[in-house]
Amino acid sequence: PANTCANPPPIPDRTHESPGLMSLMSLESATAIAGQSGAWSDPCTWTAGIVPQDDAQVGIPHGITVTVDGELEGAVDMLGIWGTLRFDPTVDTRLQVGTVLSSMMGRLEIGTAEHPIHPEAKAELLFIDQGPIDRAADPAQISHGAVLMGPVHIHGSAVSHRMVLATPATAGDRALVFTTAPSGWRSGDRIVIAGTIPGDPESDEVRTIRAVDGMSVTLDAPLDLDHTPLEPDLDVHVAHLSRNVVIQSESDELAHRAHVMFMHNLDVQVHHARFHQLGRTDKRIQLDDWFFPDLLADTAEQGRGDHIRGRYSVHFHRGGVDPTSIPAHVEGCVVEDDPGWAYVNHSSHVDFVNNVSYAIVGGAFQTESGDEVGSFVGNIAVRTVNPDYPLRDPDTAPVDIRENTQDFAFQGDGFWLHGGDVALRDNVATGSSGHGFIFWTEGLREVDVGFDDQTRFLVKHIDNGHLLPHLETIQSWWVPIRAFENNTTYTSTKGLMMFYVHATLFEDITELTPEYYETVHSTFSNTTIWGVEQAGVDMMNSERVRFDGLRMVNDGNRESVGIVTDMTSGDRLVWDRVHVSGFGTGMIVPTQGDITISGGTWANETDFLIAPAEVEPSRPFDNRDLRIEDIIFADSPHFSSADILHFLLVGDDVLEQSWDRSNEEEIHRQFLIPDRVVVDADGFDEQRLYFTAQAPDAVPVPAQRMPAQAEGTFVDDVADRTNADLQDDLGLSFGGALAPDNARESAWVLGGLVSPTNPTEAAYPACMYIEENHPPANTFDDFDFYACWDAEGGMAGVVTAFDHTHRLGE
Repeated sequence: PANTCANPPPIPDRTHESPGLMSLMSLESATAIAGQSGAWSDPCTWTAGIVPQDDAQVGIPHGITVTVDGELEGAVDMLGIWGTLRFDPTVDTRLQVGTVLSSMMGRLEIGTAEHPIHPEAKAELLFIDQGPIDRAADPAQISHGAVLMGPVHIHGSAVSHRMVLATPATAGDRALVFTTAPSGWRSGDRIVIAGTIPGDPESDEVRTIRAVDGMSVTLDAPLDLDHTPLEPDLDVHVAHLSRNVVIQSESDELAHRAHVMFMHNLDVQVHHARFHQLGRTDKRIQLDDWFFPDLLADTAEQGRGDHIRGRYSVHFHRGGVDPTSIPAHVEGCVVEDDPGWAYVNHSSHVDFVNNVSYAIVGGAFQTESGDEVGSFVGNIAVRTVNPDYPLRDPDTAPVDIRENTQDFAFQGDGFWLHGGDVALRDNVATGSSGHGFIFWTEGLREVDVGFDDQTRFLVKHIDNGHLLPHLETIQSWWVPIRAFENNTTYTSTKGLMMFYVHATLFEDITELTPEYYETVHSTFSNTTIWGVEQAGVDMMNSERVRFDGLRMVNDGNRESVGIVTDMTSGDRLVWDRVHVSGFGTGMIVPTQGDITISGGTWANETDFLIAPAEVEPSRPFDNRDLRIEDIIFADSPHFSSADILHFLLVGDDVLEQSWDRSNEEEIHRQFLIPDRVVVDADGFDEQRLYFTAQAPDAVPVPAQRMPAQAEGTFVDDVADRTNADLQDDLGLSFGGALAPDNARESAWVLGGLVSPTNPTEAAYPACMYIEENHPPANTFDDFDFYACWDAEGGMAGVVTAFDHTHRLGE
């Protein structure tokens, strides 16, 4: 080459080198080595006296700083950093490379906090298309991208990452007006206007800015769609997609793409950078790297590895979960077009602040294992869409359908939380084909991480860990959620989903001390959900949760449900200041536990659907005590007053096994569980609701509905008996109480009766209801209900009414 150096520097001292980088590169294998600090384009920087050529393997030794000083023409195969690679922040720069690796001392610097990339300049790290990975040379498939184990400082020019429309945007508009003036937005920048069409998570629109004038911007083309909220004071967001630091793949073919991983590394500051067209893990396809046939980490079986996990756009990989450590920080960034996950905290301590994701398939903001710490604050996820729409298909709707490979967050989820110790504040998820927010607080099964079953949370890292002096670790579901405050989701299939939050379902509660258990509760504060297709909030196997300020608005979709809590969600649930409107059903209430619904406005076709009390067969120790107070029933623009019901009681449907959510194998014995429903609200003055099947002459279980497996004296005691007969002979009846003589029908109640009579005690049956306690694990694995009834059948005692003035944490 013509650009040579007459006196090239010698090969530097190698005392401080790492022996190699992920077995892919060592300094000895480099074909171009920096011999002294200087500009990349200066031949005298390099020991051979020439700048690195195409396909070179470049090494930057410890103690040497190489500066990318322009838009470099050549494309190198691999770059190993033991020293420092920096980009000149004052000029346009570009480096084209296949793989970048850094040692624990190797520093990557693309701007600094003091000297970010100048607003008039652009820095680009372009990962060239090298075809699919050579698995013989790289069996771990770690190459093609960046794996950075040392300090990383990336600072682009600051811009406002999201804005709120001051006035609705409608089809044909070429200008947008915001509530405040955006900072750093320029002509030529790309923005995305969030979609607002319920049932269409892909109703956003991308436009280019033509001009910026204070709080308004002019677009390059008129809008094709309306972007209007369901109510005037709901926010519609616009996210900014352009940055002057760009890290991207040259190819859009998934197998050829790059990824970015910060490995065992929290010394990372990434600000105002764009990560584009990265990631090889395709969440439309199930992983095949590891299988867990027994759902235990220590019996994992290795798979073919044709489709492996862990290759994402911004991925913090096992950087450490000590909450006293200095967290990595990612702020003001954009991830666009990833087939898997965008921002990932995997067993690390990271703060993600004011970031944007767009066009992500699997999940936008993730915690992966359940032991993570840190925060998601002020972020926005736009169009997180799996094109297959798994939630719309009953066969693919279960979030754990890929559990045998521990493959989660594939349905198009804005925020997926595998544990509770990462705080969420002021985030927005809009346009999710799956869930806006989802908590799956069960530790991940992983290989070679020190846990023989699944990832657990270190007790020493819990705020109240001193109350568990006998334990080193606990399950993730026993860690209170750090914070969930002021979060919003709209135009999603489901708004907020939670599994296993503080779940006693698994019976490991006896590991806890009573003192610690009293501290186990979580609060979701000031949550806004609107324009959902299926459900606003869906809770499964979750307990000891309080909602304080929840607003949910829908478009009159009769198939939608505001709140679904009928699947083993109980113990203690509190709903304060809840406003639900425009849903076919406002709430399917929990079937067990002490439930308080207090304050708020309800305006739905059916406000509350109430099924009889049920309990999980593995933990039969809870009744239901439901109190609804101080709420207002309002008119709805979506439903005629003639169609509106405040309370739909489906006791008859459950007993007749015609309600699709009922447990057909259990209801014939669970109907005796004590059940109290009291309403002191608009139009109901301290009234108790009774199922029509609680009438004295009602027969809860006719002989023809007694299942074939039922046997012994229980059949004779219960079949074809009226409630009055059951009460006389056993001291029991449906729901633990007979409907009194003064019970009356109400125009606002279907399937039930209303009465001011509210007995403070209810009888509970032997063998099905055990006075409040937490039995040891596996207590009921071999339990034979019918044999128990033969020995002890009948009334076992009474339970008194719950004091609903008590709130969680008080």
